[in-house]
Amino acid sequence: MLQPTLIAAGTNITGTLKMHNELHHHGTMEGDIISSETVIIEHGAHFRGTICAPTLLVRGTIDGEAHCDLVKIMGGGTLHGIIKSFMLIIEPKGQFEGIRTVCAKAWDENVQTKNSTEFDTENILL
Repeated sequence: MLQPTLIAAGTNITGTLKMHNELHHHGTMEGDIISSETVIIEHGAHFRGTICAPTLLVRGTIDGEAHCDLVKIMGGGTLHGIIKSFMLIIEPKGQFEGIRTVCAKAWDENVQTKNSTEFDTENILL
């Protein structure tokens, strides 16, 4: 089993992350995340772009799109934008503003993204 990837608070990233391990995002990012594992946007983190993963947990702020089988917006989490998911859970004090589409299979790890800058997290240390 691969170790989770951690993006620390104070880190700013622009581009595309493609990974096969869990991501704990505490920083700021603009771009795309494509993961075959869970993506967690932690308290205080900001993300702008598209996330494609089987599971997305939102504790911070997302402006953009989520293409995930399960999206769970935790208390204090905010998502503004578009959700394409099979399941959506919003806990008390979680916020969602946008459009949600129910899809049987919402994410695809072979998604092509529009950004040209890509980082393979199996080969770099963040």
